[in-house]
Amino acid sequence: MKKLICTLLVLALVCTCAFGVFAEGEDEEETLVEIQSVTFKAAVEGDVEESVRGGGTDNSCLYDGDFHEGTETNHQAKGLVLVQNKHRDDASMHPEYSYTIEFKETSTFETVKIGLYEAYMYMIGFPKDNNVGIEVSANGTDWDLVGDYKLEGEAATDEYAVNIHTIELGKTVTGKYVRLSFAYGDSPFSDVPIWEWHGFSEFAFVVADVVIVDDSEPAEESTPAEESTPAEESTPAEESTPAEESKPAEESKPATPTTGDAGIIALAVVSVLALGGAVIVKKAK
Repeated sequence: MKKLICTLLVLALVCTCAFGVFAEGEDEEETLVEIQSVTFKAAVEGDVEESVRGGGTDNSCLYDGDFHEGTETNHQAKGLVLVQNKHRDDASMHPEYSYTIEFKETSTFETVKIGLYEAYMYMIGFPKDNNVGIEVSANGTDWDLVGDYKLEGEAATDEYAVNIHTIELGKTVTGKYVRLSFAYGDSPFSDVPIWEWHGFSEFAFVVADVVIVDDSEPAEESTPAEESTPAEESTPAEESTPAEESKPAEESKPATPTTGDAGIIALAVVSVLALGGAVIVKKAK
C-alpha cells in the first residue's frame, strides 16, 4: 500500500513538471508584423536586377509567411527571389540595392528575420561583410538609421539551402516602413571576383512586447467646496459614564493560504519525501 501511494505521488510530480514546461513553451510563440508590400530598388539603375523564381509574377513570396527553410536543390525553386549583380567581373564595384517593406499599420518590433538562400556553386552568396543596413520611417520619405547588423555564417561549397538569419536589434523600433540595404562583396572565385547573386525567401519582423502606458489626460481637479460658516459652539453635554470595557474577542485563526505555486512546491516536496520513504521501507525489508 505504501509503495502504491509513493508511486502515485511521484507520477503527480512528473505530470506537474511536464505541464509547467509545456505552458512555458506556449508563451514563447512569436507574433509577426503584418506586411502590406515589399519594393525592390537598385542604387544604380540597371546594375542590379531582381528576379522572381518558380513562375512567380511578383515578390509577394517574400512576405507570405513561408521561409522555405532547408535544402533547395534548384535555385529556380518557387518561393525564391534572386537579385543579380551585373558587374560580377569588376572587382572595383560593389553595387548596392535595398528592399522597402511597408507594414499594414504602424508597428513596434525588436527582431528581424531574413530567409537567405545560399548556393555557393551558383554564385549566390552573402552580402558584403555580411552586413545589413536597417532604417525605419513613419511616412516612407524621412528615414532614421536603426543600425548596421551582421548575418552569421558564410556560403558553404556543398550547400544549396535557405537559412533563417535572426537579427536582434537590441531595442524596440516603431514605424510604418522599414528599409533593408545590401551590397555585393568579394567572392572566393578568382575568375569572378564579386558575388553575382543574392537570394531571399522571406522577410519577417517580430512584434515587440511593449508595456502599454495610459497617456490619457487626467481628470480635472474638482473645485474645493466653500468653507462652511462654523456653527455656534454648543454647550457640552454632561460627561457620560464610560461603558465597561468589553472583553477582547478570542483571536481568530489565520485563514488558510491560497494555493498556487506554493501548493505545487509542497506537492513536489511531499512526492520526494514519499519516494525517499519508499526506498527506506524497501531497504528495511
